[in-house]
Amino acid sequence: MVKVESFIELGPRKTSSSLPNPKRRAMVGKTMRKMEIATVAIVRIVARGNHLMGIRSPTIDLRG
Repeated sequence: MVKVESFIELGPRKTSSSLPNPKRRAMVGKTMRKMEIATVAIVRIVARGNHLMGIRSPTIDLRG
């Protein structure tokens, strides 16, 4: 789960850097959104799996 957390931390910093053309910025925005959705899905699956096993992990609560 450490990799997912570090990815989420690193993600917004890269997009915040000024990109030259708006087309590229839109493209990066779209890809970042896709990645975000993917990570959220992965986190939810992991959370569900841990819940079924009866394990409660504070690292899964990343949406806050």
